[in-house]
Amino acid sequence: MSAAGSTSCTASSATAAARAYRGDRDLHLSLQELRVLRRLVDAAGAVLTVAELWPEPTTSLHTVIERIRHKLDRRGRPLLFNVPGQGYYLAPRRAA
Repeated sequence: MSAAGSTSCTASSATAAARAYRGDRDLHLSLQELRVLRRLVDAAGAVLTVAELWPEPTTSLHTVIERIRHKLDRRGRPLLFNVPGQGYYLAPRRAA
């Protein structure tokens, strides 16, 4: 999966050892974080509602989003945004 210009976020959930990357940096995401990021990357640029991102009522989506943001945006321009009252989106890949 890729998003946002020269910086990319790549995830693969094909194996039990699923990983997500921004550029060549492994983000070390939990499976919960990886599932949410996967949905955001698949819909890059589109706002996804809480219900579309998080069918599990046991954990706060906000907490998971904050953990993803911390790992994803640590060294680079922000990629993950919220639209108050609507949901969250991942910045679309910029044209080269």
